Amino acid sequence: MKRITAVAIVTCLCAFVAAQAAEVDVNGTAEVEVNSSHIWRGQILNEEPVIQPSLTLDLGPYFSAIVWGTWDLTDQPGTMSRNRVDATVACNGVHGKNIIKTGAIAYIYHDSSFSQNEDTYEVFAGYTMDEVSLPSVRVFYDLGDVGGLFGTLSFAHSFDLVQDQTALDFRVGVSVADEKNLQSRFTIQTVDANSQTNVFVPEGTKVLDITASMELLVFFGDDRHGLFNPGVSHMMVMDSDIRNALKKADEQSDETVFSVSLGYVF
Repeated sequence: MKRITAVAIVTCLCAFVAAQAAEVDVNGTAEVEVNSSHIWRGQILNEEPVIQPSLTLDLGPYFSAIVWGTWDLTDQPGTMSRNRVDATVACNGVHGKNIIKTGAIAYIYHDSSFSQNEDTYEVFAGYTMDEVSLPSVRVFYDLGDVGGLFGTLSFAHSFDLVQDQTALDFRVGVSVADEKNLQSRFTIQTVDANSQTNVFVPEGTKVLDITASMELLVFFGDDRHGLFNPGVSHMMVMDSDIRNALKKADEQSDETVFSVSLGYVF
């Protein structure tokens, strides 16, 4: 836990120091979100509630930093292997309607003998077109033992219900993963009708999942700095081989997640 706290503090301090050195304004959002379950990159990690606080800092027009964490709210098998903090630093470039983002992410897991996951790191690059549907592509490469690629393609749109106060956001996205990435997360042990143990190992690059989400953003307070954000999303694994393997292992391949968050925009 001390290591996770240290990473979060160091990331924020570095971000503030960089902002002060460049003499730029620092804007951002501090938020605490509760989700009915935890899904990450097509994998249902926990079907019980989780709490996910985050701090996002925009350091002028070109740099940003994010610290995001997730903790189980109930004591479930594997809890210590799921609790983690992600620290992201990114560089943003804008040319007309073209937005390019590159950066790095550190995934820091709970420092405990009960945790089965080791810390890992990624680099990523993304492109977004500032049009009505906000088409966006992002690719991640793992620098640790996995060494695989993971990519997303998404579309989003926001409808203003009450100007500067209430908005309704919609998003739909699909993800693609290569063989190494899939094998690190979807190597599944199953038992057939004859009590024979089999191991499913994904092969090749696959379209992994599709996720659709809807969120209501309500800004409140004298200067509209408060944020109330309920939402709902649904994820479904697209690849039939992985779906069949999950079914044989009595695991879910789709999930609806309800969420609610409170935040402060500064």
